[in-house]
Amino acid sequence: MKLIRLATDNHARFDANFDTPINIAPNSSLALQNLSLEREFPVFEIGANNEFVNVKYPVDPAPGGGVDSIIPRIVVDEIEEKDTLLHHISQALNGTLVEHSVESGGGATEDEQGPAEWVVRENPENQRPEIRLELTPLVTPFEDLTADIGTASETVFHQEDFLTRQQQVSGGADNGDRFHLTNGQAKTTDRAYLIEMTAGLSLCRGCGTFAVQIEDSNDNGLGGGVLATNNGFGIGVCLGVDSIPKTGGKLVDADVDYEVYFNRNGSNYSVIQSKGDARVDSGSAPLKVRLAGHPNANTHDVMGIHIENNTIFGFVAKDEADPIDIFAIQTLTDAQKLAIQQHGIKAYMYFNDDDTGVKICNSRVAVSPYVDTGAFAGDGNLLTFATSNGGRDSSVDLADNLLSKLPFVFDPDNDNQLGNPRDELVFDINLTLDPTIQRFLGRSVTQIIQATDNLQVFEGSLRLVSDNQLSFTYNDYYILESLSLPLDSYNAVPDERLSLNVPDSQALRTPLKGDRKNILATIPLQQGVGAVTYETNTPIFIDIRNLQDQNIRNLKFRVLDKNFKEIKTQETTNMTLLIKGPNE
Repeated sequence: MKLIRLATDNHARFDANFDTPINIAPNSSLALQNLSLEREFPVFEIGANNEFVNVKYPVDPAPGGGVDSIIPRIVVDEIEEKDTLLHHISQALNGTLVEHSVESGGGATEDEQGPAEWVVRENPENQRPEIRLELTPLVTPFEDLTADIGTASETVFHQEDFLTRQQQVSGGADNGDRFHLTNGQAKTTDRAYLIEMTAGLSLCRGCGTFAVQIEDSNDNGLGGGVLATNNGFGIGVCLGVDSIPKTGGKLVDADVDYEVYFNRNGSNYSVIQSKGDARVDSGSAPLKVRLAGHPNANTHDVMGIHIENNTIFGFVAKDEADPIDIFAIQTLTDAQKLAIQQHGIKAYMYFNDDDTGVKICNSRVAVSPYVDTGAFAGDGNLLTFATSNGGRDSSVDLADNLLSKLPFVFDPDNDNQLGNPRDELVFDINLTLDPTIQRFLGRSVTQIIQATDNLQVFEGSLRLVSDNQLSFTYNDYYILESLSLPLDSYNAVPDERLSLNVPDSQALRTPLKGDRKNILATIPLQQGVGAVTYETNTPIFIDIRNLQDQNIRNLKFRVLDKNFKEIKTQETTNMTLLIKGPNE
């Protein structure tokens, strides 16, 4: 048996010459004993020349110019930074979504998309990047989730034992979900009766609303000023977390990222507008929050939290001619945007009084269209909802003058309101994304998106799949190929009809295709890393296709990725080969 050590600094290409010929007897075999290499990754940078993103929607808040957004600057030279960049691009695109124009004084922009979310990710089934826009519905907080995501018994928010749910309000009008604390529950001030979003769900990361209507309220006589929390109901969000944080089993003010609270009639709505901030007066006074005096619950105040354009703000829609009250507008930081993309937005609500103090109706929440809170979950994870009318949007019957004050989907003058499910919408958008980023995302020359290209959102969805994998990518499988010795090894190519979205009935109608390749070894890795160290205690010998003695002075090998493409390496690549004769 012969041992041969080879080394190279030429990107895992071995071309070794020997002063003394190496004799290879007929019918010998060859094996790889060990291999070590350090993969070099290309550096990709987001800077002043490629950070700009723009999307033009059918109804443009900036007519003719679209909505601008900026990708945070980053140098990607490590594997761990790849996902960070994808998250940054995703949230930059989400920053172009505008539904409820603050600049117009709170009036609905009547834009086509409504609640929606962008994501840029590697598809887990084929690792090819995709740019994706999904419209998401406004649903009731206790909407049942469909069985196909394995949570048929779950609802968007947990149905807690201390809650009473009904479908009818006073007067017999069907206004959707109605809920309150069970009668006799102890009054509190500390979110003891917290209702959380179900695990794996997130509030829409792009453009979305969480809103509730005050059906009825009464003063419980405990007193207190504007900042008191002893009589009412609150809604809020925790940004960039997998679950609501708890201290002593309860959510405390210090862990709240944003919250809007109604305490009682005659006391302004209060707001916590940033983590660590104290509760403050929103400046917005309740108008209609009691059935006594205002028996039509349809016209009562709607309070909510809205996310768009990478900002978050609170609002109260009232039954009056004045614009909707918008307050405490906060711009998300880069750190918050990244955490949101990584983990999601957890919404919550809570009662501090039982049904004698406050009742809620017509609550609506825009849920992220992706079931898993991570942006890289499986392709089959798009969220759908089981609704009585068969659509993705839940219908609601509110007074027109109130509807017009709420975000897009509540607007009765808009053809795409809740009664017309937006998963049936078809419209065009224009996307400006620097070509360097598109090439990084694996888009071929023919796939480069121009700013003038009309990209069709069909049935509430846009999906742009790259021809190639990320240009910056690690490999989880390497191939050692001989360029000088013929080997008795083969490579099979699966039927191309096994690719994504091909029906089973059309697959494998012809035999698998393949041909002979001089493959000495394949090296699978448990995880994608730059450093590869391979060592085997039981070498696998491959027959050399030599029928006669050979005296060789040169050996050529190369290490390839799983697609038979050459790789770039750092430092020296080393390997050890074993040659065994027929009788050894």
